[in-house]
Amino acid sequence: RLALSRVRLVAAVRMEAAQSAAQGGARRGISFAAFVAAIAARPWAVIAQDCGGAAFEIDALQHGCNCSACNLYGSTYLSEKCCDPELQGVWATLLAFEKDPLWLPRLEEFTACTGARVVIAYNPEGEDGMEASLRQDVGVNYVVKGGATFVSEGAGIFDGYIVQAPWLPAVAPGLENLSPWIAATDSLQWLDINAMSRQSVSFNNTVRALPLDVDYIAIGWRQDIFDAHGKHPPETLEELAELSEYFN
Repeated sequence: RLALSRVRLVAAVRMEAAQSAAQGGARRGISFAAFVAAIAARPWAVIAQDCGGAAFEIDALQHGCNCSACNLYGSTYLSEKCCDPELQGVWATLLAFEKDPLWLPRLEEFTACTGARVVIAYNPEGEDGMEASLRQDVGVNYVVKGGATFVSEGAGIFDGYIVQAPWLPAVAPGLENLSPWIAATDSLQWLDINAMSRQSVSFNNTVRALPLDVDYIAIGWRQDIFDAHGKHPPETLEELAELSEYFN
């Protein structure tokens, strides 16, 4: 069998947002630890926001804080964060390309307990338009043919992103280095994540996103048919394409 591992869903924080959080900014003051807790769920009171000419669908929860919400689902992370003055009224806006109702409980718990204001915006073009939106918001920085570096500033509208790993390389320099946060967060068991997934979100010995969902894709073939045609199992994508055309 030829097995391919693909990291499908990751979470990343824009660098300026994280820096502002460290400085206690009111608009982008949410801490990375709070962001990690927040991205574990999504709310479903839907409104619309016009952003750069595109209608982004927004999910938002009611605000305020209630200590009884801090252990709604048995989590101990929020036990000391009830109505936390560093989080109350703080905004964090995340951009994603698909909905998942399984995230709702954790975000509901987090916002109700802390009083923070976390909203999710969904790209109107879904997966097809998410990479372009990511580049436009974070900005890009990569080496082009000839060795020159191409740099383009981003709009900086969103604080964090739920995206796919292949979209990260061009925007990695504009994303927060999560390595120090991971090292300081005992509950985040980094080495419990498989090595390929860790590698896909690491750039220049720094971690720039957290893997959330991983796909494992396996390819099977009829060995007797391969033998009859004198063919061998593919080892590269090019060989896979050639074999597909040959047997089609």
